[in-house]
Amino acid sequence: MENDGHSLFTCTRGESRAFREEVYGFRDRLRTGKCIASYTACFHYFLPQDYCRRWISKRDGGFERDNKVEECTFPDFLLSFLIVGRSIPEYLSGYINRLKDEDIERSTREELLYLGRKTEISETETNFLFIELGYLSKEFERYLEEKRII
Repeated sequence: MENDGHSLFTCTRGESRAFREEVYGFRDRLRTGKCIASYTACFHYFLPQDYCRRWISKRDGGFERDNKVEECTFPDFLLSFLIVGRSIPEYLSGYINRLKDEDIERSTREELLYLGRKTEISETETNFLFIELGYLSKEFERYLEEKRII
């Protein structure tokens, strides 16, 4: 299939607009609520700074913006994938159980703070938004195998 330049984030259809609004609303709540732990993610798209071309490591362990890089490597990927994941019952039930284990209710500031909490994967500083991407990827792979797509 040829790419006609049509993108979910430029599509004018109602369902695309609704999805965009959900993604951008979630993103804005994470940003304005200051829910992402320092240095755990690119502020633009929430991927670990180690994975983002817009940030470079400093000697002191922090990061600084690379002003030569204009575009993000994966714009809107993480949040879009997680919003779509909410429609997969197996993922959603696991996510809800993980929140319950932490005594957190959905759609609260505490949920946003949980997702933004600092953690580490293979010496890469990140947050639980990225951890959730891993859970979702596993559920999606199971779904594809079950449907014999892969």
